[in-house]
Amino acid sequence: MSDYTVAELRKQARQKGLSGYSKLRKSELVKLLKKSSSKRCAYGVKKDGGCKKKPGPRSKLSGETKIAFCFLLYDTIQHLDIWENFFAQDIDGSSMIYSHLKTVTNKTPGWVKKAKVPTVGTNWCGEGLINAFAQMLKKALKDPNNKYFALLSGSCIPLYNYSETYKKITSTSKARIKYDNIPYNVFENRKDVYNGHQWVILNRDVATQYIRLYDSSDVKAKKFIKKFRNIYKDNGVSVGRKKAVKSPDTTWLGGCPDEIYPINWLHELYGRQLSKHIKNQMTTYTAWDFEKDPDHPETFNIKTVKRAKKEICGKGHIFARKFTEDAAEYIGMKCGKCYSC
Repeated sequence: MSDYTVAELRKQARQKGLSGYSKLRKSELVKLLKKSSSKRCAYGVKKDGGCKKKPGPRSKLSGETKIAFCFLLYDTIQHLDIWENFFAQDIDGSSMIYSHLKTVTNKTPGWVKKAKVPTVGTNWCGEGLINAFAQMLKKALKDPNNKYFALLSGSCIPLYNYSETYKKITSTSKARIKYDNIPYNVFENRKDVYNGHQWVILNRDVATQYIRLYDSSDVKAKKFIKKFRNIYKDNGVSVGRKKAVKSPDTTWLGGCPDEIYPINWLHELYGRQLSKHIKNQMTTYTAWDFEKDPDHPETFNIKTVKRAKKEICGKGHIFARKFTEDAAEYIGMKCGKCYSC
Protein backbone atom coordinates (compact mmCIF):
# COMPACT_ATOMS: atom_id res chain seq x y z
CA MET A 1 0.00 0.00 0.00
CA SER A 2 2.93 2.33 0.60
CA ASP A 3 3.68 2.19 -3.15
CA TYR A 4 0.51 4.14 -3.94
CA THR A 5 0.55 7.92 -4.42
CA VAL A 6 -1.40 10.20 -2.08
CA ALA A 7 -3.99 10.79 -4.83
CA GLU A 8 -4.48 7.03 -5.28
CA LEU A 9 -4.82 6.49 -1.53
CA ARG A 10 -7.42 9.25 -1.29
CA LYS A 11 -9.34 7.65 -4.15
CA GLN A 12 -9.36 4.35 -2.26
CA ALA A 13 -10.60 6.11 0.88
CA ARG A 14 -13.42 7.75 -1.11
CA GLN A 15 -14.43 4.44 -2.67
CA LYS A 16 -14.60 2.85 0.79
CA GLY A 17 -16.98 5.59 1.96
CA LEU A 18 -14.48 7.05 4.44
CA SER A 19 -14.39 10.73 5.32
CA GLY A 20 -11.87 13.07 6.88
CA TYR A 21 -9.08 11.86 4.58
CA SER A 22 -8.62 14.94 2.38
CA LYS A 23 -5.91 16.56 4.56
CA LEU A 24 -4.17 13.41 5.78
CA ARG A 25 -0.53 12.73 4.98
CA LYS A 26 0.49 9.57 3.16
CA SER A 27 1.41 7.63 6.32
CA GLU A 28 -1.92 8.61 7.93
CA LEU A 29 -3.86 7.55 4.83
CA VAL A 30 -2.16 4.16 4.82
CA LYS A 31 -3.01 3.68 8.51
CA LEU A 32 -6.65 4.68 7.94
CA LEU A 33 -7.06 2.32 4.97
CA LYS A 34 -5.42 -0.60 6.76
CA LYS A 35 -7.71 -0.11 9.75
CA SER A 36 -10.81 -0.04 7.58
CA SER A 37 -9.67 -3.07 5.56
CA SER A 38 -9.14 -5.19 8.67
CA LYS A 39 -12.83 -5.05 9.50
CA ARG A 40 -15.92 -6.15 7.62
CA CYS A 41 -18.50 -3.50 8.38
CA ALA A 42 -22.13 -4.34 7.61
CA TYR A 43 -23.39 -0.80 8.15
CA GLY A 44 -20.58 1.38 6.81
CA VAL A 45 -17.30 2.79 8.10
CA LYS A 46 -16.77 5.71 10.47
CA LYS A 47 -14.26 8.44 9.57
CA ASP A 48 -11.70 6.93 11.95
CA GLY A 49 -11.90 3.60 10.09
CA GLY A 50 -14.06 1.82 12.67
CA CYS A 51 -17.39 0.14 11.95
CA LYS A 52 -20.68 1.96 12.29
CA LYS A 53 -23.43 0.53 14.43
CA LYS A 54 -26.67 -0.76 13.00
CA PRO A 55 -28.97 2.20 12.16
CA GLY A 56 -31.96 2.80 14.40
CA PRO A 57 -35.50 1.67 13.53
CA ARG A 58 -37.07 3.12 10.40
CA SER A 59 -40.50 4.58 9.82
CA LYS A 60 -43.32 2.04 9.64
CA LEU A 61 -43.46 2.81 5.92
CA SER A 62 -39.99 1.32 5.41
CA GLY A 63 -39.96 -1.44 2.80
CA GLU A 64 -43.06 -0.03 1.08
CA THR A 65 -42.10 3.60 0.59
CA LYS A 66 -39.06 4.63 -1.41
CA ILE A 67 -37.47 8.06 -1.77
CA ALA A 68 -36.26 9.16 -5.21
CA PHE A 69 -33.15 11.33 -4.90
CA CYS A 70 -33.01 13.43 -8.08
CA PHE A 71 -29.63 15.10 -8.74
CA LEU A 72 -29.56 18.04 -11.15
CA LEU A 73 -25.86 18.15 -12.09
CA TYR A 74 -23.28 19.63 -14.41
CA ASP A 75 -20.96 16.60 -14.42
CA THR A 76 -20.48 15.39 -10.83
CA ILE A 77 -21.42 15.71 -7.17
CA GLN A 78 -19.16 18.07 -5.27
CA HIS A 79 -18.98 16.29 -1.90
CA LEU A 80 -19.00 12.79 -3.29
CA ASP A 81 -17.62 10.96 -0.24
CA ILE A 82 -20.41 12.29 1.99
CA TRP A 83 -23.11 11.10 -0.40
CA GLU A 84 -21.51 7.70 -0.93
CA ASN A 85 -21.32 7.22 2.83
CA PHE A 86 -24.95 8.38 3.11
CA PHE A 87 -26.31 5.90 0.56
CA ALA A 88 -24.19 3.10 2.02
CA GLN A 89 -26.39 3.41 5.13
CA ASP A 90 -29.49 2.43 3.15
CA ILE A 91 -29.54 -1.23 4.11
CA ASP A 92 -33.06 -2.05 2.89
CA GLY A 93 -33.07 -0.47 -0.56
CA SER A 94 -35.49 2.35 0.25
CA SER A 95 -33.59 4.93 -1.81
CA MET A 96 -33.58 5.32 -5.59
CA ILE A 97 -31.17 7.59 -7.44
CA TYR A 98 -31.80 9.56 -10.62
CA SER A 99 -29.49 12.10 -12.24
CA HIS A 100 -29.66 14.68 -14.98
CA LEU A 101 -26.19 15.52 -16.30
CA LYS A 102 -25.45 18.51 -18.48
CA THR A 103 -22.34 16.65 -19.64
CA VAL A 104 -20.47 13.45 -18.80
CA THR A 105 -16.74 13.78 -18.06
CA ASN A 106 -14.03 11.73 -16.36
CA LYS A 107 -15.22 13.32 -13.11
CA THR A 108 -18.65 11.67 -13.39
CA PRO A 109 -18.93 8.73 -10.95
CA GLY A 110 -20.12 5.43 -12.37
CA TRP A 111 -23.21 5.23 -10.16
CA VAL A 112 -24.25 8.74 -11.24
CA LYS A 113 -23.89 7.79 -14.93
CA LYS A 114 -25.90 4.64 -14.30
CA ALA A 115 -28.74 6.74 -12.87
CA LYS A 116 -28.71 9.20 -15.79
CA VAL A 117 -31.89 10.23 -17.63
CA PRO A 118 -31.80 11.72 -21.17
CA THR A 119 -30.17 15.14 -21.15
CA VAL A 120 -32.22 18.20 -22.08
CA GLY A 121 -30.83 21.67 -22.69
CA THR A 122 -30.39 23.76 -19.54
CA ASN A 123 -29.33 27.38 -19.20
CA TRP A 124 -29.24 30.02 -16.48
CA CYS A 125 -32.78 31.12 -15.68
CA GLY A 126 -34.18 29.05 -18.52
CA GLU A 127 -37.17 26.72 -18.64
CA GLY A 128 -34.87 23.77 -19.30
CA LEU A 129 -34.17 23.37 -15.58
CA ILE A 130 -37.85 22.53 -15.05
CA ASN A 131 -37.77 20.06 -17.92
CA ALA A 132 -34.62 18.39 -16.50
CA PHE A 133 -36.38 17.70 -13.19
CA ALA A 134 -39.47 16.55 -15.10
CA GLN A 135 -37.34 13.99 -16.97
CA MET A 136 -36.17 12.51 -13.66
CA LEU A 137 -39.71 12.55 -12.26
CA LYS A 138 -41.14 10.76 -15.29
CA LYS A 139 -38.67 7.92 -14.85
CA ALA A 140 -39.01 7.83 -11.06
CA LEU A 141 -42.82 7.73 -11.21
CA LYS A 142 -42.64 4.44 -13.10
CA ASP A 143 -41.71 2.78 -9.80
CA PRO A 144 -44.96 2.71 -7.76
CA ASN A 145 -42.98 2.47 -4.51
CA ASN A 146 -41.35 5.86 -5.08
CA LYS A 147 -43.55 8.07 -2.91
CA TYR A 148 -41.25 11.08 -2.38
CA PHE A 149 -39.02 12.93 -4.84
CA ALA A 150 -36.19 15.19 -3.60
CA LEU A 151 -34.53 17.61 -6.04
CA LEU A 152 -30.85 18.19 -5.21
CA SER A 153 -27.96 20.05 -6.78
CA GLY A 154 -24.34 18.99 -7.11
CA SER A 155 -23.41 21.26 -4.20
CA CYS A 156 -26.00 19.87 -1.76
CA ILE A 157 -25.13 17.73 1.25
CA PRO A 158 -27.38 15.73 3.61
CA LEU A 159 -27.61 17.18 7.11
CA TYR A 160 -28.63 13.87 8.74
CA ASN A 161 -27.68 10.24 8.36
CA TYR A 162 -29.81 8.09 6.07
CA SER A 163 -32.12 6.68 8.72
CA GLU A 164 -32.94 10.12 10.14
CA THR A 165 -33.37 11.58 6.65
CA TYR A 166 -35.80 8.81 5.73
CA LYS A 167 -37.86 9.44 8.86
CA LYS A 168 -37.98 13.20 8.27
CA ILE A 169 -39.00 12.93 4.61
CA THR A 170 -41.70 10.32 5.25
CA SER A 171 -43.06 12.09 8.35
CA THR A 172 -45.70 13.93 6.28
CA SER A 173 -47.79 12.90 3.28
CA LYS A 174 -47.55 16.42 1.83
CA ALA A 175 -45.06 17.78 -0.66
CA ARG A 176 -42.72 20.43 0.74
CA ILE A 177 -42.01 23.65 -1.15
CA LYS A 178 -40.96 26.95 0.39
CA TYR A 179 -42.99 29.68 -1.27
CA ASP A 180 -44.06 33.30 -0.75
CA ASN A 181 -47.06 35.23 -1.92
CA ILE A 182 -45.75 38.75 -1.34
CA PRO A 183 -47.29 41.44 -3.59
CA TYR A 184 -44.82 42.89 -6.13
CA ASN A 185 -42.10 40.45 -5.00
CA VAL A 186 -41.35 39.18 -8.53
CA PHE A 187 -42.55 41.95 -10.83
CA GLU A 188 -43.00 45.61 -9.92
CA ASN A 189 -46.50 45.79 -11.38
CA ARG A 190 -47.95 42.42 -10.29
CA LYS A 191 -49.16 41.26 -6.90
CA ASP A 192 -50.57 37.88 -7.94
CA VAL A 193 -47.35 35.92 -8.64
CA TYR A 194 -45.98 33.36 -6.19
CA ASN A 195 -42.23 32.84 -5.73
CA GLY A 196 -41.08 29.32 -4.81
CA HIS A 197 -37.83 27.66 -3.75
CA GLN A 198 -36.19 25.55 -6.46
CA TRP A 199 -35.00 22.69 -4.23
CA VAL A 200 -38.10 20.77 -3.18
CA ILE A 201 -39.47 17.44 -1.97
CA LEU A 202 -42.59 16.29 -3.84
CA ASN A 203 -45.09 13.50 -3.21
CA ARG A 204 -46.53 11.38 -6.02
CA ASP A 205 -49.58 13.54 -6.61
CA VAL A 206 -47.62 16.80 -6.88
CA ALA A 207 -44.89 15.12 -8.95
CA THR A 208 -47.56 13.91 -11.39
CA GLN A 209 -48.90 17.43 -11.73
CA TYR A 210 -45.38 18.84 -12.09
CA ILE A 211 -44.51 16.78 -15.17
CA ARG A 212 -47.62 18.08 -16.94
CA LEU A 213 -45.66 21.30 -17.52
CA TYR A 214 -43.70 19.52 -20.23
CA ASP A 215 -46.43 17.37 -21.70
CA SER A 216 -46.84 18.69 -25.26
CA SER A 217 -50.39 17.28 -25.38
CA ASP A 218 -51.51 19.05 -22.17
CA VAL A 219 -53.50 22.07 -23.38
CA LYS A 220 -53.89 23.59 -19.93
CA ALA A 221 -50.15 23.44 -19.24
CA LYS A 222 -49.29 24.94 -22.65
CA LYS A 223 -51.64 27.86 -21.98
CA PHE A 224 -50.09 28.35 -18.55
CA ILE A 225 -46.53 28.53 -19.93
CA LYS A 226 -47.59 30.91 -22.69
CA LYS A 227 -49.26 33.14 -20.10
CA PHE A 228 -46.14 33.35 -17.94
CA ARG A 229 -43.82 33.91 -20.89
CA ASN A 230 -45.98 36.91 -21.72
CA ILE A 231 -45.85 38.13 -18.11
CA TYR A 232 -42.06 38.00 -18.20
CA LYS A 233 -42.06 39.74 -21.60
CA ASP A 234 -44.34 42.50 -20.33
CA ASN A 235 -41.78 43.11 -17.58
CA GLY A 236 -38.75 43.26 -19.86
CA VAL A 237 -37.49 39.68 -19.69
CA SER A 238 -37.37 37.09 -22.45
CA VAL A 239 -37.59 33.54 -21.09
CA GLY A 240 -37.88 30.19 -22.82
CA ARG A 241 -35.74 27.18 -23.60
CA LYS A 242 -32.58 29.31 -23.63
CA LYS A 243 -30.89 31.66 -21.17
CA ALA A 244 -33.09 34.51 -19.94
CA VAL A 245 -32.42 37.92 -21.47
CA LYS A 246 -33.20 41.14 -19.59
CA SER A 247 -33.90 44.51 -21.18
CA PRO A 248 -32.33 47.63 -19.60
CA ASP A 249 -35.70 48.91 -18.38
CA THR A 250 -36.91 45.62 -16.89
CA THR A 251 -39.37 45.67 -13.99
CA TRP A 252 -38.41 42.12 -13.05
CA LEU A 253 -37.19 41.89 -9.45
CA GLY A 254 -36.01 38.27 -9.51
CA GLY A 255 -37.41 34.78 -9.78
CA CYS A 256 -36.47 32.44 -12.63
CA PRO A 257 -38.95 30.09 -14.32
CA ASP A 258 -37.86 27.13 -12.16
CA GLU A 259 -38.81 29.21 -9.11
CA ILE A 260 -41.98 30.72 -10.61
CA TYR A 261 -43.65 28.21 -12.92
CA PRO A 262 -44.02 25.18 -10.59
CA ILE A 263 -45.58 26.91 -7.58
CA ASN A 264 -47.89 29.08 -9.72
CA TRP A 265 -48.90 26.04 -11.79
CA LEU A 266 -49.74 24.14 -8.61
CA HIS A 267 -51.64 27.14 -7.25
CA GLU A 268 -53.64 27.26 -10.48
CA LEU A 269 -54.48 23.56 -10.13
CA TYR A 270 -55.18 23.40 -6.39
CA GLY A 271 -56.41 26.95 -5.73
CA ARG A 272 -57.42 27.46 -2.10
CA GLN A 273 -56.60 23.81 -1.41
CA LEU A 274 -52.86 24.45 -2.03
CA SER A 275 -51.91 24.13 1.65
CA LYS A 276 -53.64 20.73 1.84
CA HIS A 277 -51.24 19.39 -0.77
CA ILE A 278 -48.07 21.37 -0.04
CA LYS A 279 -46.35 22.19 3.22
CA ASN A 280 -44.72 25.62 3.02
CA GLN A 281 -41.27 24.61 4.23
CA MET A 282 -37.68 24.99 3.05
CA THR A 283 -36.01 21.58 3.00
CA THR A 284 -32.65 22.62 1.47
CA TYR A 285 -30.98 25.45 3.37
CA THR A 286 -29.38 28.13 1.22
CA ALA A 287 -27.84 31.42 2.41
CA TRP A 288 -28.09 34.57 0.33
CA ASP A 289 -26.54 38.04 0.48
CA PHE A 290 -28.52 39.85 -2.20
CA GLU A 291 -26.53 43.06 -1.88
CA LYS A 292 -23.26 41.19 -2.46
CA ASP A 293 -24.48 38.78 -5.17
CA PRO A 294 -28.18 38.63 -6.12
CA ASP A 295 -27.70 35.69 -8.52
CA HIS A 296 -25.64 33.19 -6.49
CA PRO A 297 -25.91 31.88 -2.91
CA GLU A 298 -23.10 32.21 -0.38
CA THR A 299 -20.55 29.43 0.09
CA PHE A 300 -19.92 28.44 3.71
CA ASN A 301 -16.35 28.02 4.90
CA ILE A 302 -15.35 26.39 8.19
CA LYS A 303 -15.69 29.66 10.15
CA THR A 304 -19.07 30.69 8.79
CA VAL A 305 -20.56 27.19 9.00
CA LYS A 306 -19.71 26.96 12.70
CA ARG A 307 -21.48 30.27 13.34
CA ALA A 308 -24.52 29.23 11.30
CA LYS A 309 -24.81 25.58 12.42
CA LYS A 310 -27.85 26.15 14.65
CA GLU A 311 -29.72 27.94 11.86
CA ILE A 312 -28.72 25.40 9.19
CA CYS A 313 -29.78 22.44 11.34
CA GLY A 314 -33.09 24.02 12.35
CA LYS A 315 -36.48 24.86 10.85
CA GLY A 316 -37.02 21.55 9.09
CA HIS A 317 -33.98 21.68 6.81
CA ILE A 318 -32.90 18.22 5.61
CA PHE A 319 -30.24 19.23 3.08
CA ALA A 320 -28.08 22.32 2.56
CA ARG A 321 -25.78 23.98 0.00
CA LYS A 322 -23.01 25.37 -0.67
CA PHE A 323 -19.86 24.46 1.31
CA THR A 324 -16.10 24.30 1.08
CA GLU A 325 -14.69 20.80 1.61
CA ASP A 326 -13.83 21.29 5.30
CA ALA A 327 -17.16 23.01 5.99
CA ALA A 328 -19.08 20.14 4.35
CA GLU A 329 -17.14 17.60 6.41
CA TYR A 330 -17.92 19.59 9.58
CA ILE A 331 -21.71 19.59 9.11
CA GLY A 332 -22.52 16.85 6.60
CA MET A 333 -24.77 14.26 8.34
CA LYS A 334 -23.90 15.93 11.67
CA CYS A 335 -27.17 17.70 12.53
CA GLY A 336 -28.88 14.70 14.08
CA LYS A 337 -28.58 13.06 17.48
CA CYS A 338 -27.28 9.89 15.86
CA TYR A 339 -24.76 11.22 13.32
CA SER A 340 -22.06 8.79 14.47
CA CYS A 341 -24.36 5.73 14.35
